[in-house]
Amino acid sequence: MKKNNHLNGTNDNSNNPQNFGTPNQPPYNTPYQQPFQQPQAWQQAAYPSRQNFIAADQRTRLERDHRQPPKSKRRWKFKWYDAIILLVALIMFSSAAYYFISSRATREKQKKISAELYDLVPVEQQVDPNNRQGIYVDPDANKVAGEQWEVFSNNGESYPQGKKVLIQPIGRLQISSIDLSLPILSKAGLIELRYGIGHHQTSAPLYGDSGLSVLFGHHMIEKGHYFNRLDEVEIGAEVKVLGNNKEYTYKVDKRLIVQPQEIVPLIKEKTADKYLLMITCVNPPSFDQRLLVYAKLTDVKDLTPPKGN
Repeated sequence: MKKNNHLNGTNDNSNNPQNFGTPNQPPYNTPYQQPFQQPQAWQQAAYPSRQNFIAADQRTRLERDHRQPPKSKRRWKFKWYDAIILLVALIMFSSAAYYFISSRATREKQKKISAELYDLVPVEQQVDPNNRQGIYVDPDANKVAGEQWEVFSNNGESYPQGKKVLIQPIGRLQISSIDLSLPILSKAGLIELRYGIGHHQTSAPLYGDSGLSVLFGHHMIEKGHYFNRLDEVEIGAEVKVLGNNKEYTYKVDKRLIVQPQEIVPLIKEKTADKYLLMITCVNPPSFDQRLLVYAKLTDVKDLTPPKGN
């Protein structure tokens, strides 16, 4: 009679070829029935533990979101050199503000005196050169930056200290293409050019029939102030001079840009025709060149009012 070994606690697997266990051990036919075995070293390297997976995932999240651990905040302390930097910045700001305000005030004074000189020109009547009207100005007021470097700055004249200088207008200059209306002054000296366009005394008379009459004017920073827009005057543009009870119409026919030292021989040129030569500085901010605009006389109109009016 065959014994039933599983009833008495024994298990004979010797006669069963499908069983591969040792005596007294149950057969392991499925992976769930196999006992836990310690993983080998190569298995640990190939398959990281759960803790390693969590740490790697946290690092990935930080890198992905560009998150950094909070830094400790350092409290800023006021140092002695911070006071010096602040003081220097305050001085620079105050200087810039003062320069801007004072420059604006100077330009307004120049414009006011220029307008008064413009109105003093007797357009419809002849005036005795020895009996012209004018305005007295302070020789130390309303200076123009860089005026002392011009070749025509004083024409060898000296001004008495502490005394005012008489500025006399001799005509009106009008250039409609650049909306210019300015007084033409009797001289092109240092002080005269602060308030208008100056006639170079050694050039031809302004109201003559021939020769080259030279007019100087500053290229001011503010647009439209004095000869600031002279470079916009094109060939063929009309230029008018009013005075001596006449209106003289000129037409621009030449433009030149030269170095300052080249001006003197050019203003001494002789011509049988009547020409007007207007000169100013160009090439900001250095203003190291001079613009020359030539205009030829084309028409003269009598402005004398009819008798009986």
